[in-house]
Amino acid sequence: MCKLYNLSMELFDGKLEAKKLDLFISEKVRELSTLGKLAIIQIGTDEVSKKYVDLKLKVCVSLGITAEYIFIRESLADEEINNRIREILSRSEVTGAIIQLPLPRKSLKSVLNLLPADKDVDVLSSTNQFQYYSNELNFAPPVVRALKYFLDINDIEVHNKDVCIVGNGFLVGRPLEHFLTVSRAKVSVIANYVSGNALNYQLIILSAGIPKLVSGLDIAKNAVVIDFGSSILDGKVTGDLDIKSDLSHLSIVSPSPGGMGPLVVRFLILNHMKVYEIERSIV
Repeated sequence: MCKLYNLSMELFDGKLEAKKLDLFISEKVRELSTLGKLAIIQIGTDEVSKKYVDLKLKVCVSLGITAEYIFIRESLADEEINNRIREILSRSEVTGAIIQLPLPRKSLKSVLNLLPADKDVDVLSSTNQFQYYSNELNFAPPVVRALKYFLDINDIEVHNKDVCIVGNGFLVGRPLEHFLTVSRAKVSVIANYVSGNALNYQLIILSAGIPKLVSGLDIAKNAVVIDFGSSILDGKVTGDLDIKSDLSHLSIVSPSPGGMGPLVVRFLILNHMKVYEIERSIV
């Protein structure tokens, strides 16, 4: 589950856990007679997004999931892009779809509402967003499922615990805040964290997308740190946590890359498969 990083802190190995989920997914693929195609739509060229798209496609191929990558040039007019996406989503063989974020311009935000509720595996459309935040959706966004899985396998109880989320983005920060609030954690959100400020919380979730924003020196002793941040620094994917800073006083650290990312991809695929429960026996 975790490997020893030094005398006290455990570094969470998301790739190892992803292998367990792969076995579970493969079994479900064999059980399902029809699955359909997962459409992965990217508008414009974003370096980090393309890396994640490639990872999703690679995992789908390895697990026998039919997936198609569709690239749309951002130079096209908004209406042309909308029409192209409508056509893709109308195909009967497409049973799940992702519109990769971030979008290249704000005027394209409405494309997310083109996602039919039953094909919106990332919970990005207004319809599914409303249901999720109203606690009426029968599944959760992949980031939420990944966090819940992490908490479950590490026997971490968030009820009445002091939790901080650094970054309040649409894709990570906000859905995680809702989940943790519903789980009755005491949640604080820092939208614009300044490096060097103390983070005196029991659980810290990083999702700002600013490389090495947070140093271990600024984090309270025995805290659990989960890094969802992802950006490019010197040509490499880098998380919000400075992984080379002193982390020896912490409890568990899920780094980026290699921590939550592999889990998020698996739960995105499980949402596409409409498999919303994980047997405890696999973890």
